[in-house]
Amino acid sequence: MDNILIIFDQSKTNRNLILNHMNNIHKHLEFKITEEANNNINYLYLTIHRHNNKLSIEIYRKPTQTDVTMHFTYNQPFEQKLAASVFYINRMIMLPITEQAKQQEWNAIRTIAKNNGFPLHIIHNLRNKLITKT
Repeated sequence: MDNILIIFDQSKTNRNLILNHMNNIHKHLEFKITEEANNNINYLYLTIHRHNNKLSIEIYRKPTQTDVTMHFTYNQPFEQKLAASVFYINRMIMLPITEQAKQQEWNAIRTIAKNNGFPLHIIHNLRNKLITKT
């Protein structure tokens, strides 16, 4: 296990009780807590924001992310070339993010595609197909 997200009511328990319980599950497992900063925490590929006891999410990219995918000119099956774009577009469509966040993500997807040699009409058609499918 690499990541576990626990959301809890601070009026009913606290982080130390949870951490002690988790660290007593097995002697070879050690859990550590990453605290939220400014009501935000990055978890996997998401940034989770807490506002007035409500949660919202955005797509998170690590600062070290290179945005390199399989280049369009590689001699690989077309479906394999599209795999990263399918993932990015499905994530954008399926996550409950704001329209502004969706537009930001769409711009990022187009930039990634362009930087990896993809004709943008292919990415636009793929997005339309995936939107229709959902």
